[in-house]
Amino acid sequence: MKKYIFIITVVLTASFVIAPVAGSQEITSYTKQEHPFELHRFTLDNGFRVWCQPRPDSKSVVAFLVVRAGVRNENKSNNGISHYLEHILFTGTDRWNEDEIKDMIDKRGGNWNGWTGTESTMYFAELSAQDFEFAMDWLAEIVFHSTFPEDKVDKERNVVFQEKWGKYGWLINTGRRIFVSLGLGYDLWNTVERLVFPNSSLTLNYEWEDEALDRIDRATLLEYYSVIHSH
Repeated sequence: MKKYIFIITVVLTASFVIAPVAGSQEITSYTKQEHPFELHRFTLDNGFRVWCQPRPDSKSVVAFLVVRAGVRNENKSNNGISHYLEHILFTGTDRWNEDEIKDMIDKRGGNWNGWTGTESTMYFAELSAQDFEFAMDWLAEIVFHSTFPEDKVDKERNVVFQEKWGKYGWLINTGRRIFVSLGLGYDLWNTVERLVFPNSSLTLNYEWEDEALDRIDRATLLEYYSVIHSH
């Protein structure tokens, strides 16, 4: 099985429909869970895993596309690249520019976003149930058909910096680490991670180092993206 399988997680808050999820792919396995809630699980012949939770009493749908890659796939020289990549994918695709990507959801009264974690990166769209097929198409376009616009690379780098108190937010993070090292504070989660996973990428900071983020260019982003897609 592929190392970085992309998992489509779909929460159907409308009537349960299989066809739009499966598309042209054949279903190679299927299970149904009854408790604690109804959950349908599929594996398609292209390796995608699909989870569907029906809620017939609602008229909305939430679709998630989860990529099994995050901070643990990074190293000290490219720390922050997973989150940086998440930002870039929203800036332009084969069919849409950045404004169109966002307006297509906003004009339908929906919500969209993405976030990066230790072991996964998630993209989602929340829309009216009648827009389910569009939500799936929108997610696929963003994740698989991004063009990595050159004029957006520096712009999104600055956006990522701003998410951690600006480009010199390292001062705050460094101060925090010194504070903890002097015994004036205690980060239990970080301590456990470092004890259980010594010298592992799992212990890399979400508050990436400025030097690493500054070093990442468009070619580096494309290389990282291709590695995730090719395994």
